[in-house]
Amino acid sequence: MSSGVPQCSIIGPLIFMLYINDLPMTISGCGINVYADDSTLYKAHKDHTVVQHTLQTNLDVVNNWCAINNMSLNSAKTKYMILATPYKHRVLENKNDSLVLSINGYPIEIVTHQKCLGVYIDNTLSWNIHCNKTCSKINSKIALFKRIQLYLSDEMKMLYYNAYILPIMEYCSVYGVMDVELKLACLSCNLVSLELS
Repeated sequence: MSSGVPQCSIIGPLIFMLYINDLPMTISGCGINVYADDSTLYKAHKDHTVVQHTLQTNLDVVNNWCAINNMSLNSAKTKYMILATPYKHRVLENKNDSLVLSINGYPIEIVTHQKCLGVYIDNTLSWNIHCNKTCSKINSKIALFKRIQLYLSDEMKMLYYNAYILPIMEYCSVYGVMDVELKLACLSCNLVSLELS
């Protein structure tokens, strides 16, 4: 193996982190978050041309860093999103103002929402998509529970709840949002009704 890190090894994640440790030091003018093999560049500014110039410059720097280190960016998986209020998004649409970012000449797709470390973030930070996806996951686990509950003891029912439902509810929970609280309350009612039946 001439470059990279062997997969499925115990020490692989540590070696990979050491391998990419200097990547954040190459970035200037914007922020970077690195988690395993996922990296996020971000820039906040009122003028979108400043954002575009800064991000494109740093994308080129990251691309060069990857080439030097015998790695490559997956342009098909690379996306960008503009976070703003709904009003600001309408203003940008009316002006036809959008960022034009690329990797090696291939344009990067703009998205309205993106999954980042298990959390769905939308371009207005409303949490509606994350809440709907979370409730959908929980509902599928509840549906399975309904089919198997007759075969489970009370202890096994609690184990199922603690292993399959509670972690979904607790992972990156969004509290303080009326819609989210309402949906989680409805899911809790479903769970209570399951226990009573």
